[in-house]
Amino acid sequence: MAASSHPEVKKAMAKNPRNEVSAENTLKKFRGGIGKYKGIPRDARVALYCPQSASADALQELVRQTLLDPINKQIRFEVGAVFCLDIDNNGKSRGKLETSEQDRTFPMVDIFINEILPTDEGTEKISDVLESVKDPTCNAALTDIVRTWALVKSARLHKITHVLLPDCREDVACRALSAVVLGRGGALPTETKYTWEIFSDLSFVRPMRELSKHDIDALLASSKDEEHSDISETQHRPQTLQQTSSSFLLEREDLAASACAMIRLGEKLSGLVTLPNEDASPAEKICATACPMCLVQQDLERLTYSEGLCYACNELLLGAKLTWDKLSG
Repeated sequence: MAASSHPEVKKAMAKNPRNEVSAENTLKKFRGGIGKYKGIPRDARVALYCPQSASADALQELVRQTLLDPINKQIRFEVGAVFCLDIDNNGKSRGKLETSEQDRTFPMVDIFINEILPTDEGTEKISDVLESVKDPTCNAALTDIVRTWALVKSARLHKITHVLLPDCREDVACRALSAVVLGRGGALPTETKYTWEIFSDLSFVRPMRELSKHDIDALLASSKDEEHSDISETQHRPQTLQQTSSSFLLEREDLAASACAMIRLGEKLSGLVTLPNEDASPAEKICATACPMCLVQQDLERLTYSEGLCYACNELLLGAKLTWDKLSG
């Protein structure tokens, strides 16, 4: 199917004919964002986080086309792994990608949370801890945090310096709005940043932040593989506050403007976090102000709860009827 004949692409072009939606423009935006924000240094060792979703398929295709392009000499990095994470401990490989010069495949790495994140000295599985949380909103919030922990641990094991997330513009905006709804206003800059320096030697990057879902539809419609993953359409989940806030945003007629506004607001707030003194090392500056649970930088005076947790994480543990010791092991 040609990209221009894809129904979603036709709808997008009809709404905004001046802003042509095509696979070629999607690739240009992707590369332009990397160059503009300098989120992926040359020769960096990166990993792609690829859950079962259309956005993850698009991320793989964009990276593949970028590295295969013989003309593109500015954007060059090594893909050390493709992380396939199933939070229910059933991760499966989802195919392989070709690299540039050596015609080899990216290593596919299944992340099993019970193996990589043991709790209570291995006597209780992290998946069992999550299953014990019956409130769907608390469960979703904890699952998101555990997913971050698993990606960090896996990146360390495979000597990865940058993890690429498959978050498009609408995804970023929905996560930002959900953070506000859940009382995590302090996480708004982190949720919207192009590059989140989670540690001094590890960053999470959102190279698709400037792309809309229509851009992704155009890219996937033009690819040879006509079948793409979208687990969100087939998997039933209990209604959560995160889903409610996302639905509110996605159903707005001015979705594009609203999503951009959420991202720009997060960028404006990113400079308001109070860091330690200037003599501290970069690692000390990050770790000294980060909540140990959500890993988000906070103002020093906000980390006043038990174990240095931020307000939102402390309330989350109370709502989930868990203790930090039990969750962290």
